[in-house]
Amino acid sequence: MAYIESMQVAAETMPGDIKKLCEEAIRFHYRGIIVNSMYTSYAKSLITSQPIELIATVGYPLGAMALTAKAEECAYAIAHGADSIEMVIAVGRAKCGEWDYVTEDMRRVVKNAAGHPVCAVVETGLLNAYETARVCRMAANAGISAVRTSTQFSQTVPQVDDVLLLSKASEGKLAVKVGGKVDDYELAKQLIDVGAICLSTIAGKQLVRAAVAEAEAAGLYKGWDETNPFENMTEQELFYYLQQQQAEEKKS
Repeated sequence: MAYIESMQVAAETMPGDIKKLCEEAIRFHYRGIIVNSMYTSYAKSLITSQPIELIATVGYPLGAMALTAKAEECAYAIAHGADSIEMVIAVGRAKCGEWDYVTEDMRRVVKNAAGHPVCAVVETGLLNAYETARVCRMAANAGISAVRTSTQFSQTVPQVDDVLLLSKASEGKLAVKVGGKVDDYELAKQLIDVGAICLSTIAGKQLVRAAVAEAEAAGLYKGWDETNPFENMTEQELFYYLQQQQAEEKKS
């Protein structure tokens, strides 16, 4: 559970989808959630009392935005409660070797993040090994703290070699996150084993249930309760519930 960053970044995402995302993250104790910048403040209001990182996307999903536009989106997300930023690099500029542009793009976002961590989404499925390694070097120089293999948009299936390449190319200076089509439990374990710090996925429940089943079969985990106390709550009731829960935790 602590490895999962659950995503809700589809074009058709509605406020109700964000509420469900937050409910699931609380219910399954995820590491974090990833939302498009327009939903940053709303998501923050739903998880404000929970130890869940709120990650806002910048330049998602193509990365093909003007330098100033991407930097401004970052500033907006931070101002509205984002704990960290996940930016998509200028993939096309990397493909044609415009490394100064790629670096400046990342640097401006880092500046507007005002000290909050920034992860650069590399899109390994679109770049060759040299381009991927070069982006990692540029990212480290630009103040980026982590790199992610790909966006959910690309539907790229991450590979163990992708994680190893990102880690080696950045000389261990950057944390490595995995994105794309992450829904196979055995592959997920392999990716974590070789150094991925988290899995950015829309298949969080599927992966957690597989992990619980494996643990239960081994006699390591019993009594899993998947009831959802938020199923029929309104937004106001959910907020009140979380307030009460926080108050009880402080008392204990």
